[in-house]
Amino acid sequence: MSTIHRAFEGEPRTELVESDGQAAITVTAEHLSPTKLQEADEKARDWSWGLMGASLFYMFNEPQMAAGLSVLFGAALLGRIPLQMFFRETSRQTTTVRFTENNFEMMNGDVWTAYDRNHPHRFILLEHDQTRAENDELEYQRQRASLNGQARRMQRYFSDSCIVAFEYLGQRLDIAEVQGRKRAAAFVARLTLCDEYMNGLASSRRRIPLTPADEWREQTGGLPQ
Repeated sequence: MSTIHRAFEGEPRTELVESDGQAAITVTAEHLSPTKLQEADEKARDWSWGLMGASLFYMFNEPQMAAGLSVLFGAALLGRIPLQMFFRETSRQTTTVRFTENNFEMMNGDVWTAYDRNHPHRFILLEHDQTRAENDELEYQRQRASLNGQARRMQRYFSDSCIVAFEYLGQRLDIAEVQGRKRAAAFVARLTLCDEYMNGLASSRRRIPLTPADEWREQTGGLPQ
């Protein structure tokens, strides 16, 4: 396996293909956005509380089923973490982008939009737009808990997430919201690698002489055309 193919291994999934002399790279990243993560955790909490509430209700109204319902109550009490893991896994999203020698392509809705890679551009990692608001809210909740003599562990969503973006002609185009800074940084690094690979490929093609006239122009002291 070549060095470049080894560099494309791992996550995010990267496929390099060549057809009719034209190369293309497709990058597919699976990730969880902070909003989806928060919704998954809230759903797990609601299901857990709902099952416990239903168990208690039927325990008092159907005494003959108390033994079985007590088991259900215990399962609901202990099952919040498994429910959380299940809902998080089913909330994962997939983002796919493509590179060609001339373009970088992103999916907008159901339509691919191409951006000319010959124009100034780069891939960047940004702090999530809602990080400051979340930090302010967490600090407020921490102070309230402290005044009440309570200790609470706060779950961070947006401040532990990043936005993977494409900066094109000075314009910010968001590619994905990614939970986990390490995963987001790996996504940006892979996009940058693909971009640089395509730059090198396009540059090497431009250097290949296609006609005898191209060869003469490349020689020092060549005859004028």
